[in-house]
Amino acid sequence: MKALTTVFAEVKVDPARVPGEHNVFVAGEDSAAKATVTELIEQFGWPANALLDLGGILGARGVEMYGPFYFAMSAALGTFDFNIAVVRVTPGCRQLRPSSATRRLPGTDPGLPRPAPPPPPFTGGHES
Repeated sequence: MKALTTVFAEVKVDPARVPGEHNVFVAGEDSAAKATVTELIEQFGWPANALLDLGGILGARGVEMYGPFYFAMSAALGTFDFNIAVVRVTPGCRQLRPSSATRRLPGTDPGLPRPAPPPPPFTGGHES
């Protein structure tokens, strides 16, 4: 069973810390465990339509791979108080282009300075 691994602890138990609609994921093979976890998540304040069931163990593995992206986002935003929203196109609905007012992350706007590069990888402390 995998759930609540894509948001910071405070957001897990208080999703209203992040304004607007955003999502939390559940995945696992045991439907009874999934139902129990879903009920707990809803008690934390997550609306039922914010929960996305990613299926079984493969969905759980996919959520684990979100970690590096999550920490890159927190570094870029300077906070852990954020989450993602899965936005789907409604069948028959026209797709719109993003607004020019769309917020850009540091380093993605050519008019803004780029963030400092990451430190070199750890080599185990041995010098060649």
